[in-house]
Amino acid sequence: MKYEKELVFATDLAKEAGSIIAANFGDGSPTQWKEDNTPVTQTDKDVNALTIRKVQETFPEDGVLGEEASYATDRTRLWVVDPIDGTQAFDLGAPTATYCLALVEDGKVKLGVVYDPFNKQLYTAVQGQGAFLNGKPIHVSDTDSLAQSYVVLSSRSIEGYKKTGEIHDAVVEAGGKPFNFRSIVYGYMRVASGQASVAAAGYLKPWDYAAAKVIAEEAGAMITDFAGQAREYDQVGNGIVVSNGHVHQEFLRLIGK
Repeated sequence: MKYEKELVFATDLAKEAGSIIAANFGDGSPTQWKEDNTPVTQTDKDVNALTIRKVQETFPEDGVLGEEASYATDRTRLWVVDPIDGTQAFDLGAPTATYCLALVEDGKVKLGVVYDPFNKQLYTAVQGQGAFLNGKPIHVSDTDSLAQSYVVLSSRSIEGYKKTGEIHDAVVEAGGKPFNFRSIVYGYMRVASGQASVAAAGYLKPWDYAAAKVIAEEAGAMITDFAGQAREYDQVGNGIVVSNGHVHQEFLRLIGK
């Protein structure tokens, strides 16, 4: 299997990182704030540093692009890490945060791992080889309407589209059930596993999207920006919508002004 060594590395690292995240969950540490007004914890920094160290030890020719720290980002192969997607949830004691790690080669995502350490749910995918949850294949749902389906939203929309509150209200009017996990990757994985029909977020960063992208695609998801255009892992300025495909156009029409 192509990327077998990389997948074993990524899954082992995700579990190690998850153990650190779970061990420090709800420890009462004071919240720190970055210049962009987003919270960061010591656990974010420690897990990011662990990822860089492990990549340097195992794949010394590769680089790392991380939310809290990076290393040799100009290299052909790049590991993209979000040490805790959902830092706000983690900081507040809500168990919906995830560890995200992707392997990018020549600008394309080849492998992704997302780990929920609280429920011990490990999502994995290698391009062209399917998506899995704890080793079992997953696939998006066949729901063909927003009505009576879950729609995962983030806290921010983007300029030119409905604001998050307006999207929330529009989903309710369409008969859907909006939800916010404070980790958009957690929501993207719910789409990939068939539990939600769509998840959307504006103003992402590459580490918010890279691992989720390949897992969701391998599970059969449709992924575009808010305007309906396909985007690579680092093209996230116009938001990212992940859906089961059947409700994608309905949701895009809903979020438009």
